[in-house]
Amino acid sequence: DSPALGEMKYCGRETPILPESSSNRVYISYHAIAGAPGVILNYEEVSFACRYDIQLRNKSHNFTISSPNYPQPPSTSHISCVWIVTAPPGESVHLDFVLRFDIKRSLDCSVEYVEVRDGGTELSPLIGRYCNKTPIPQVTQGRRMYIKYFTDADSPNNGFKAVVKIATCGGTYFDEFRMSFLSPQYPKRYPANTDCLWRIVGFNTDIQLYVNVSELYMSDDSDCSNAQDYLEFISVDPISKNMTDSPPPTRLCGRHSILNGTSLVPPSISSEMYIRFHSGPQDVSSSRGLFAFVIETKRRRCLYKMTAPTGMFTSPSYPNPRPQQNQMFCSWVITVPEGRRVSVKFLDYDLEPNRGRDFLDYKLSFFSAKSLYITSLASNSSWNNLVIDSFTNEMNIHYMESSISGAHRGFKAEFSSDKPTMCGGQLENQGSLSFSLLGQNAKYYYCEWRNSRDPMLSNQTTFTVTVNGTFNNMTKIVCPVYGTTYDSLIIQDSRSMILETVCENTTSPVMVRSPFPGTIIKARRRGSYGRQHSFPVSLANFTLTYKTDQCGGIVHGPQAVITSPGYPNKYPANTDCAWNVKFQQDSQVHVKFEAVDLDPDCSKDFLRLYNGENQG
Repeated sequence: DSPALGEMKYCGRETPILPESSSNRVYISYHAIAGAPGVILNYEEVSFACRYDIQLRNKSHNFTISSPNYPQPPSTSHISCVWIVTAPPGESVHLDFVLRFDIKRSLDCSVEYVEVRDGGTELSPLIGRYCNKTPIPQVTQGRRMYIKYFTDADSPNNGFKAVVKIATCGGTYFDEFRMSFLSPQYPKRYPANTDCLWRIVGFNTDIQLYVNVSELYMSDDSDCSNAQDYLEFISVDPISKNMTDSPPPTRLCGRHSILNGTSLVPPSISSEMYIRFHSGPQDVSSSRGLFAFVIETKRRRCLYKMTAPTGMFTSPSYPNPRPQQNQMFCSWVITVPEGRRVSVKFLDYDLEPNRGRDFLDYKLSFFSAKSLYITSLASNSSWNNLVIDSFTNEMNIHYMESSISGAHRGFKAEFSSDKPTMCGGQLENQGSLSFSLLGQNAKYYYCEWRNSRDPMLSNQTTFTVTVNGTFNNMTKIVCPVYGTTYDSLIIQDSRSMILETVCENTTSPVMVRSPFPGTIIKARRRGSYGRQHSFPVSLANFTLTYKTDQCGGIVHGPQAVITSPGYPNKYPANTDCAWNVKFQQDSQVHVKFEAVDLDPDCSKDFLRLYNGENQG
């Protein structure tokens, strides 16, 4: 179903000129009768035309970007566009989405999305990935912004349009304990028609943000909902990471004397917060207009860590109804012995009724280790005696409590570790294992197997893994896909460097040879918080065989000699060796063969060299 490349079909004796592909993949099918002379195809990687470097020179300069062919859908499918926006030193980049934002909705925004990063590369800190609704304006902390449009859909939606410019104020702040914020042009009056947006991201999820306002002089409005000038503090849902109006944003306006650190804003419900400032067009130059506030981070009070085979936990103030007050976010981290899984059973469940707000109505959310989603529970059903299992020996439970009526008990639950983990464990030097979801009611899973070899011998051994099996029935996916729900298998070394990723049906065995002292194999299928989806049928059903050979390992310079096992005698059959050659940084590795005596059939015996740390 991919679009044709040029005329699609070519024959005859005239050499055709093919256009460049619209993505990083090309499908080629060759058909010929016996005795035909054949063809020679040469290909090379080139920079995709949909990549732009934008230089913002002054604050009056802005630039409009859009997906290809906007406001119509892109003329081709399966494309990727990148914009790298750079502001002058000391400035930040402001991004504002305008007109219609029409990106195909998908689970975890994996099929079609717009991605924004605080920096100039795809490895810069992620600001957000968007596909469901129009994003709010975004401002970088540094002077560069990375914007990516991606679609892997056969029929893409219309796309997006946005404006980038130098930010007059605002920005993104990561991992700071204390932050001070002043109005534009402070201590002078802030200008009219100004919009600022700050995004605050705490250094971990166990903290809350506390706002202390020290100065607030704005146009005198008694009704902040209709005020010309205002400051607004917006909560971020701790699970979905989306802006939320539950609790409602806190809006400040009007004139006040020095507040001496008075807290007009309740603490955040998560480790993130947005602050928006807006000034209107009216001329109030005779009045003073400025503000100043400080944000501090403090450890969240409602966080519990339990390490035991069994135990019990309850919502705060259970069984007494909690008095009406601000929203509360609580977490429990439960760890049971290795090799067991966490089973949570609800003994009593009585929470505030739903208000019909999609995923915001999920009061309890459950995650296994590695933040892998298990399920969520709303509050309009009775979950007494319900049992929820983790994939591993760890479970994270997040509870959002909003006491509006003050008339509900909360919940009471117990946990145990009677069941073994669904999969994972320690791998010996050789063996095999099979994994299948057949007969297991598991929409999501996470398994981790580890092999740690003898440190005295690890620099002289090779651990070989062979993968056979099925991973999914999806044929049009990029492997790997960030946040995907598709089944995938990842093989890493002990430093977590990825040696191989498998997420498509394997038509032939996948073999990975690791010279590193430890090997980690991860099988997983992720879920998405707070939405019910129709998942593609999971077909994860594979076999791993593994062995250890007494050859290979890590080789250090400045020079070394590598030989086949038993050299100069014949090497043994069914042997796999891999060497990782690490010389001094900025030096080149020169390989000189002094003797080669291999089987002439390279499908049987072979020696391969890779320019890098792995076999990819």
